[in-house]
Amino acid sequence: MNAFANLRWGLAVALLSVLTAPAAKQNAGAYWRMNDGVGTEVVDSSGNGNTLTLKNSAWSQGLNSPAVTMKTDGLISAAHSRSLAPAKAITLEAWSKYWDPNFKDSATMIDKEGSYRLSYLPGKRVGVTLWIDGKAHTLASKNTQWDKGRWIYVAATFDGKKMVLYVNGEKDNELPVSGRIDVKKTPVFVGSQNGKHVLWNGLDDIRISGSALSADKINETHLAGRFDAARQDARHAAFFHKGEKREAKEVVPAYIWIDAEDFDDYGGWWMETQFVPQMGSPYMMAAGTGEPVDDAKTTIQIERDGSYKLWVRNRNWIKEHNPGTFNVLVNGNKSETVFGTEQIEEWVWQDGGTFDLKAGDVELTLHDLTGYYGRCDALILTRDMHYVPPFSFEGYKGEQRRLTGRGADEVTVGDYDVVVVGAGAAGINAAIASARAGAKTVLIQNRPMIGGNNSPEMGVPILGPADCGKKNAREGGLNEEIGRLRAYNFMLKWSQGAEVVAANEKNLTIVLNTHVYDVERTNGNRITAVRAFDTIDGRLTKYTGRQFIDCTGDAWLGYYAGAELMRGREPKWVFNESNAPDDGDILTMSGSLFHAHTLGYNSTDIGKPSPFDAPTWAWDLSENTEVLEARKRVENTYKSGTWWHENRNEVDDLWNPEAARDGLIRVSISYWNWAKNVSPMFKEKSANRKLLPLPLTNAKRETCRLVGDVIVTQDDVLKARPWKDRVGYGGWGLDIHHPEAIFSKEGPFDFNTHAPLHSLPFRMLYSKNVPNLMMAGRNVSCSHVALGTMRVQATTAQMGQAVGTAAAMCVEKDTDPRGIYQNHIYALQQQLIKNDMWLLEMRNEDPNDLALMASVSASSEKSALFSAQHVINGVTRVIDDEMNMWASDPEQALPQWLELDFGSKKKVNSVYLTIDTDVNDAKRATWEWKDSERMPPEAVRDYQVQVLKGKKWITVADVKDNYQRRRIHRFQTLETSHVRILITASNGDPSARIYEVRAYNE
Repeated sequence: MNAFANLRWGLAVALLSVLTAPAAKQNAGAYWRMNDGVGTEVVDSSGNGNTLTLKNSAWSQGLNSPAVTMKTDGLISAAHSRSLAPAKAITLEAWSKYWDPNFKDSATMIDKEGSYRLSYLPGKRVGVTLWIDGKAHTLASKNTQWDKGRWIYVAATFDGKKMVLYVNGEKDNELPVSGRIDVKKTPVFVGSQNGKHVLWNGLDDIRISGSALSADKINETHLAGRFDAARQDARHAAFFHKGEKREAKEVVPAYIWIDAEDFDDYGGWWMETQFVPQMGSPYMMAAGTGEPVDDAKTTIQIERDGSYKLWVRNRNWIKEHNPGTFNVLVNGNKSETVFGTEQIEEWVWQDGGTFDLKAGDVELTLHDLTGYYGRCDALILTRDMHYVPPFSFEGYKGEQRRLTGRGADEVTVGDYDVVVVGAGAAGINAAIASARAGAKTVLIQNRPMIGGNNSPEMGVPILGPADCGKKNAREGGLNEEIGRLRAYNFMLKWSQGAEVVAANEKNLTIVLNTHVYDVERTNGNRITAVRAFDTIDGRLTKYTGRQFIDCTGDAWLGYYAGAELMRGREPKWVFNESNAPDDGDILTMSGSLFHAHTLGYNSTDIGKPSPFDAPTWAWDLSENTEVLEARKRVENTYKSGTWWHENRNEVDDLWNPEAARDGLIRVSISYWNWAKNVSPMFKEKSANRKLLPLPLTNAKRETCRLVGDVIVTQDDVLKARPWKDRVGYGGWGLDIHHPEAIFSKEGPFDFNTHAPLHSLPFRMLYSKNVPNLMMAGRNVSCSHVALGTMRVQATTAQMGQAVGTAAAMCVEKDTDPRGIYQNHIYALQQQLIKNDMWLLEMRNEDPNDLALMASVSASSEKSALFSAQHVINGVTRVIDDEMNMWASDPEQALPQWLELDFGSKKKVNSVYLTIDTDVNDAKRATWEWKDSERMPPEAVRDYQVQVLKGKKWITVADVKDNYQRRRIHRFQTLETSHVRILITASNGDPSARIYEVRAYNE
């Protein structure tokens, strides 16, 4: 973790670009990246041809692409070669996903019997064994501490004089030994020693080099891999560890300000950055689920002897119960005050007493007392005994700047065509779409990664109409492109695929850990710039632009811009909605605690009784026992949480988000107590189960909505109003959760009304009164009732692609969103269709598409339902009984071909294909990682795009291993009368299947 702590998350895009680039040769004997992910062979990327053969193995998610794991009777090996048998020097490298390997059995990563071995060793160590001049020499790690489920990087070098072992990029141990490595003509085995000493964990990025790499090179390799590994590990501390820590010193004489996140060693505390906009700074939290966490420690230097008053900024998050208390120790001496006890649920400074200190090193310690979310922001040591820190927010910020020397100077970072704020599914697609359309785009995100509710830190799945049983309703466009990339590379989250796609957009800049807190605007309410601060170090930045898109979910950008907005539940009479309450209010749906795979909470069976003594602040759910036991999906909640573990809707997720998150902590603890100690259904089942650390991120469902030129309501959805400006579709139900949430005696829903497929109008996606502001996500212009169908991420992501495309069009045509609606809506719709978005009851009518005027023929047809003519009918999915695709006769073997005849020579430089990836399947991928999900059987796999030149077919694109639905092939402009698609293989289906072919001179 230490090396990773120095990696700034702001390098995300640059690192992703590195990770997706081919690896440079390092005098390599072999480099198995494991990114093949299909079949029984792994390519050797070193160029030495040392193909790895797999038997009884499985593919799984790796660092940035697939990894491999062993099955029973599995064997992974490469034949002996000279390049695998270095004698003078060697480097062995492997990434292994640690999960209780058999140390006693020496579970093996790499083995060439009689020459070298990298393995786990007895005593919970990793190590390397080299056979040098006939004698085996083993070097074991000093490290014996490993975190379950996390990727570790092990490297070993030998330069002819000594062996060196590295763990996670840092030198761990070394052994002087000289000589030559014995050369044996044995195979190289991965994951075992010829089928014995098997490692059942994931293995990735295995490298054998014929030289001893430097420590810097080892560290560089580790950092590149650790970037993705940390995101996949999805553990609290893996994301939140400050890289560039500030040295505490007397900037102002007699005062030393110490930010808790600048501590040298976090121990069991971790850095929380969700609430910086509200409380002013990152802070440290002791999240131990009732068991005190390890101490956080740091050492500072003081310049003068003297008596120092200690002040500590902290919060008592339930004032009646003091759940999270802690001590501060100064040079081992305990403070007079127990912190976290002030009887106010606000951030306050507490007096910690006076300490007599000598000049030099002073050790400070945060000592947790409860394990229940104690929190510490900052400490002040001062020789001014009359000093009292300011308690107001503005006073706090000013004093922080004064005592740390951080200036309030603002830096203008850049001028952009399009500024997107918020990088959830909607913001991601908005930014990518804008950048692809040629607009210089910046995506600003206040978290350490993109993805929002779908990011690895939260993990809410991407859901939409297809998940509600709608036929052929899985979204195309960027949703599908990113989803297919994710499935192909065994990525856990859609957003991880989005990271790779975004990293390769040349017009896109991504800024992380940056919160927009203000805007600059003209007298006409037009936004000219957004102002932001770094959530880690507070630096101020400004981004100027022409078009702005609010994808924050909370509508913050619109709020700062003075946009008209809505919040809460409108009464029936406002929109004549039968599902609306009789009287309006400002209640909003509760969020849920989410983290990676954990929703609400998780537990483990420890094999013996594990009592749970509920804290005094846990809510008593015993009166709800009967209704809770009757709820859907209750069966496994003695093991883990579920989506209806929510708080009452009176909690303010917008203006008091820390309290809202803390309320969800109480819900999880209270429900766990109910399952362990109250419920007749679960008391026995849960007896041996122990609660694991809770997720601590609030995946919000609702806060504010911005008002557009149209407000979509219940009837618009249920009657599937055919909006003339439609730019996407929805179909999730009108799903509004009960305002009493976990405490409801009526079940988890306020209502959940079935909704048909319905269109999304463009006018709901731009502001009514801020001319250059658009929005996408759960903050769009709709009623509270209609939000039930709008808020799911597969639908919001479509909104994002629509507004990103529109924003770039605004820049190109020098207009604003309302101008697009008034003058260019058809052009926008046709561009979205061209980009593989489905607009209900619309089709491709692009006048520049040469294919629309061509005649079509094919080598064969499955039937009249699969006619070759369908590839130019403008529709790219099955609708009712219309297949709208060409499929070749399954009785005729591949290759098969499809041909366009333009009737005369045309200039052509691009061909667009839409391929069948089975959008009738709701899921692109499941946790099972089936081959059919990774490479849809229906999809064309290997094909060539050819043009007729004279009497000869010229291949302009040759594709292997395709898994995507939309493929665009660009080439040098040619004059031709015919274009042909020659399909040589599918991913399993006996037919070649294509929905659409387009041809352009772009």
